[in-house]
Amino acid sequence: MTEANWPPLAEGEELLKDRGELLWRQVHPQFVDDNGEVTSQAFRPSSGDEGRMSISRQARQTAEGAYRFHTERLRMKSAGTWAISVEEVSKSEARALDDEFAESAPPAPVPPGHGVVDVRPYNDKMRRRIGGKLAIAAHNRGRQHPAG
Repeated sequence: MTEANWPPLAEGEELLKDRGELLWRQVHPQFVDDNGEVTSQAFRPSSGDEGRMSISRQARQTAEGAYRFHTERLRMKSAGTWAISVEEVSKSEARALDDEFAESAPPAPVPPGHGVVDVRPYNDKMRRRIGGKLAIAAHNRGRQHPAG
């Protein structure tokens, strides 16, 4: 296991501790393959995310609510809501943070229950490995919304 050199939490950020809590991830259609499986790219931050992949917390939002906010309020594309757990994030050597009311939160409108999977200490190779582990966990759980 790699020992990560985590940056300090920003004002208002909280480390998520409920290992069973699900974290909703909106997956862009380009990250779903022809078999309907999510690719590991869906579980890696993009270059503009600065090592912090957006999620929404089950404790504050439903899978459907997260999908609707993303597609209707933010007017962004999503092939659906997939889920990973706080425990799966931890086992992948990343960390899950709540930042909904933090100075690090995205610009308004902030999605209810917004948080991030933090992989800032890692290089691209490790980020790909983490993304692969999280994609497998999400695939095994299946798409959470819309059903089917």
